[in-house]
Amino acid sequence: MKEIAKKNLTPEAWAAKLKAYFSGHQGAIIAYSGGVDSALLAYVAHLTLGDNMLAALADSPSLARREYRHAVNFAKEHDIPLQIIDTREMQNPFYAANQGDRCYHCKKALFERIEELRMQPGNPFSNSSWPIFYGVNLDDLGDYRPGMQAADEAAIQAPYLEVKMDKNAIRTVCDFFGLEVADKPAMPCMASRIAYGQEVSVDKLKQVEVAE
Repeated sequence: MKEIAKKNLTPEAWAAKLKAYFSGHQGAIIAYSGGVDSALLAYVAHLTLGDNMLAALADSPSLARREYRHAVNFAKEHDIPLQIIDTREMQNPFYAANQGDRCYHCKKALFERIEELRMQPGNPFSNSSWPIFYGVNLDDLGDYRPGMQAADEAAIQAPYLEVKMDKNAIRTVCDFFGLEVADKPAMPCMASRIAYGQEVSVDKLKQVEVAE
């Protein structure tokens, strides 16, 4: 059963709740895609923690180049520390097989790669005391979201669930901060355009991007 966001909170109050959440941590690594959910997390984490945070962006064949450029530009415009990572999910035959659990294998690859780099000495953002966060929100609860299973298994933290924010609250806070992503439409990854059971390949993903 979905929890209900506190509808009576103002955007300023929501922003304060998010800032208070991040202020309880020494640092943060945000699983970042440039979409409205992860963009706000990265922005507020940076606003609260300064450079004791990092946005980790997966440079995946399933991410449209225009979305990749948008994500990079958003981070640059707001001085958000950014690390681009190769998640290598295409090397996983279970991901490529494109069954109903494709998103599980995608998110699993993302979180494993971030964790691998986080624990590697000498890496620009190797800091084992910084938790990893992702942008699942109240509206995602109850939907079929195999990626959430991967997050749960990896103990990835979910700020929006903790402070009980839904998509509308997230957009109002983006608007409060004057962020250009406030009205950005949801952009599912290009692999979602390929029907379950049909193999995901780099060539097919390129065809999807050209068609769109």
